[in-house]
Amino acid sequence: MIGRAGIRTRSTLGATIAVMIALSAGAVLLVTVHRRQLTSELDGAARVHAADIATLLADGALPTSLSVRGADEALVQILDPTGKVVAASQNISGELPVAADRPAGGRTISRQADRLPIGDGPFLLVARGVDISGATYTVLVASSLGSVDASVRSLTTVLVLGLPLLLVMVSVTTWIVVGRALRPVEAIRSQTASITADQLHRRVPEPPTTDEIGRLARTMNAMLDRLDRSAQQQQRFVADASHEFRSPLSSIRQQLEVELRDPDHTKWPSVASDVLDETMRLELLLDNLLFLARDDATSPMRATAVVDLDDIVLEEVHRATPADQSKVIDATHVSAAQVRGNTDELRRVIRNLLENAVRHADHDINVSLGETASESVVLRVADDGLGIRPEHREVIFERFVRLDESRARDEGGAGLGLAIAREVVRRHGGTLEAEDSSGGVGAQFVIRLPSLEGRVIELDAGTPTDRTPECFTLR
Repeated sequence: MIGRAGIRTRSTLGATIAVMIALSAGAVLLVTVHRRQLTSELDGAARVHAADIATLLADGALPTSLSVRGADEALVQILDPTGKVVAASQNISGELPVAADRPAGGRTISRQADRLPIGDGPFLLVARGVDISGATYTVLVASSLGSVDASVRSLTTVLVLGLPLLLVMVSVTTWIVVGRALRPVEAIRSQTASITADQLHRRVPEPPTTDEIGRLARTMNAMLDRLDRSAQQQQRFVADASHEFRSPLSSIRQQLEVELRDPDHTKWPSVASDVLDETMRLELLLDNLLFLARDDATSPMRATAVVDLDDIVLEEVHRATPADQSKVIDATHVSAAQVRGNTDELRRVIRNLLENAVRHADHDINVSLGETASESVVLRVADDGLGIRPEHREVIFERFVRLDESRARDEGGAGLGLAIAREVVRRHGGTLEAEDSSGGVGAQFVIRLPSLEGRVIELDAGTPTDRTPECFTLR
């Protein structure tokens, strides 16, 4: 039943119950300590009185009558070694010994007695032994515990009447405080409930506090920011993908419609070749889109293995040889390097970077690979083209982005290669950045990946290995 109640009700009940348990335990402890304190004071006074009488006896002065001190002390008796009463207080004169306690000389004992000749108890009885001329006398002092009980009853009454009032105050205060604390939560809830898929620009109210509710509101707004950016990115993605698909399809349709007007004079092999180029462009675009869809749906890598990255680099360098025979790919600085990852995905990254470099290079492309002392593998792909301005070095990694000014000669690409490359590298625990080229001309892309188990291979990056060609000259 409590589990179905609201936070405000549960908090109030929880606080009230906790305070009730604490106050009850405190009240019991207070009453117990109060009783013990009063009893201890009464016992101390009785012992002092018995000690004073014992001192008189030790000095040889045997009083014939004894007085009691204060209202709490009820009686005093002195017993001789045979147990006979030799002196007593006025209110118990002529009575038999009130107790059979006979402590040794110099010792004092105290106990509670329920009944004495002067009335019902309880009483605190103190007995002290006194040695006189080899004989042991006993001094008995009894004090009523009525005043202790009365004081304890008064304290108990105050606690019984006061604790419920205090619990009511705690409940009301908790109800009000929790209600005010939860007021921003209700505002956040109502605002969140009204936000729909087409209203992701709206935000929940943020209270001017740094507590949990303030952090909750800021976290909610940060989540809405991410959802809004994701929705906008998805809309742009769909629009850009539609545009990219429309271009080759429109080209194929237009070309076929024109040629079909005069099919007898159409050079169909040439038309088929052009249509095949556009179809391949569509196939590449579709393949990239499917890869991005799979990549967005699965954050961890699908398979990992030890990958000889230098082998992949050299294979892709051979593959990237353009047909115009006017560019040189220098791979003399490719050294042995191993990483752990997905071979196909890493191959796609290197292929995208090399195709990008070949597309934008004027003549030279430099590829280097090696492991560093910081336990990372570094791959650099640089070209001598127009380069990338600093303000565009992050933009180019967004999907469907192509720079018209610095990369005006981009032909056939959909602006997905670099986006795919960065995402794959990120999934492998590395980074992909665009940096200034070492010669100050062109663009340079740098991949940093963690090396295999932190193993560092000390090789001279400028010395070709038996698997590393000095360069690939495209003639």
